[in-house]
Amino acid sequence: VDLTPVLPAVKAFGMNLEHGRVDGASWFEWRAGGALEVRGRAGIAQLDLAGISKLALAPVKNIKAEFLIRDYPAGHKDAGRRQFWLPQLTGTWHDVALKFPQLSVTIDGAQPQHAQLALPELQLAPLVSAALADSNLSAHLREVLTTLAPQGALRNVQLDLPLHPDRLDALRLRERTREHTQDHH
Repeated sequence: VDLTPVLPAVKAFGMNLEHGRVDGASWFEWRAGGALEVRGRAGIAQLDLAGISKLALAPVKNIKAEFLIRDYPAGHKDAGRRQFWLPQLTGTWHDVALKFPQLSVTIDGAQPQHAQLALPELQLAPLVSAALADSNLSAHLREVLTTLAPQGALRNVQLDLPLHPDRLDALRLRERTREHTQDHH
């Protein structure tokens, strides 16, 4: 599917995307209680990070994903809730392979302006390496990443992500371990 001709319409949501080709397959299934499930796999040659954020970052390329989407209808105990599960999500950013296994995203009908992302593990080295390779990374962020030099992995990552581009300052990151919880704003 080539969505490039309709991409100017997403500008109303604060996004300015240039590439809209998506390759893949999907199938639908109605569940008991009226819940709709969409399963499939998709590939995107390029996603412009600069087009979906105020950061002038290079695009992520060769994105591949397997997915399951659940939508609950009115009258269901989880009415208005949407769940996205990506058992496999990969891509390359500055020729660095990125992997986000078992990523889940939930949008609650009660708070549709936020998405909750959860990831069992996030490897930091590839992200830091790719970010530092981006010539558009601000000097401040470059200094922070270089000084802190994060490495290893974050476990049980939870990210509360505002869905409106002007509210990215409300971003919350939480890492949970058996011993403690760390919040980052």
